[in-house]
Amino acid sequence: MPTVNERKGLFTTVTLDWLMSVTYTCSVCGLVHDGLPLSWGPDAPDMWAKLSPDEQALRGEAGTDQTVIDDRHFFIRGRLEDPITETGETFAWLVWVEVSADDFFKMSNLWTVEGRETKAEPYDGRLANNLGIYKEPTLGLPVKVQTRRVGERPLVQILGEHQLRDEQLRGITLHRVQEVYQRFISG
Repeated sequence: MPTVNERKGLFTTVTLDWLMSVTYTCSVCGLVHDGLPLSWGPDAPDMWAKLSPDEQALRGEAGTDQTVIDDRHFFIRGRLEDPITETGETFAWLVWVEVSADDFFKMSNLWTVEGRETKAEPYDGRLANNLGIYKEPTLGLPVKVQTRRVGERPLVQILGEHQLRDEQLRGITLHRVQEVYQRFISG
């Protein structure tokens, strides 16, 4: 079966046959999966990524789901979900959100608590990544963050007017998923 990289650039329209004919290696589990990856996101908030390794060591700490810089910038990683119109599946942007210190510590205290999704109101935040596939910047967009069950990343909902919010509400096409893949995942 050909990989996406072997077929890259040969298709301008995504078909279900094409989608099912490609494979990719997951960066998390290391296994080969069929179809296009249905989630992508930066490894860190943009603010963290701009720091040199020496600055990172001096100024904060970063994990897979939480980052703190200078004890005054607090970030959590969440899922911004877009329904795929042709399949009913979901594409997820794995994005970073800056939240207040109080909200960060509330979320941290509930991180492993069963039923946490019923114990927390949505939190306010700002998107901490610029997703370069959009014409308008995404960095700093206002969001709501909803805690979900233990083991699930929080749900991120865009507030205000932006193409990213429109896609979250109306869905995206398989062609759009392919665009994201070619822009960010396959290089």
